[in-house]
Amino acid sequence: MLRLTKTIIINLLLFCIIVLIIETICFFGRLALDKANVGYIYRTDSQILAELPCVLMKTHPILGHIPDHKNKCDIKGGYAEDSYVLYGNKDKNIDRPAIITLGGSTTSGFYQHYAEGDTYPFLLSQLVKGEGYQIINGGHGGYSSSQELLKLSTEVRALKYKTPIIISLNGINDLYVPDHPNPFLDDRVQIMMLL
Repeated sequence: MLRLTKTIIINLLLFCIIVLIIETICFFGRLALDKANVGYIYRTDSQILAELPCVLMKTHPILGHIPDHKNKCDIKGGYAEDSYVLYGNKDKNIDRPAIITLGGSTTSGFYQHYAEGDTYPFLLSQLVKGEGYQIINGGHGGYSSSQELLKLSTEVRALKYKTPIIISLNGINDLYVPDHPNPFLDDRVQIMMLL
């Protein structure tokens, strides 16, 4: 029994030493390659969120969650204004017609850590540059099509911009309807999701 206990203790010590060596190599390797610091062995959520202010969220009584960037979010080609990302200059020219994009994380302009900020609304803003349109990104990670509809009816219609075009790109977040029924969707739609 004593021999088994010694073997287990020695193996645990070797395992811990190997983990420390691997963590040390990875930590200093990322520093040498000028990569983002991902911590040493363990990193708290508050440390991660402090480095990514664009992904901070707060609760919303209708939509569930909205960005809580506190104007510390650095957005490629644009800027944050409340729960929207506007691309282009901060000239606040509300006479320009707007193209509003809605959707989930594939649309969200706040997720700058994915694809280095090259969201499809950002790319769209590059395509229409000089055409006189203001691109307004209203997408948020985790939003389903019913949350898009709620956002459209409660917030987008209150915007002061002319909105001749609204683009909605979603669907993947609706696949979770069977696990989390949505009270805003008709029962027939939820049954169709089960098929």
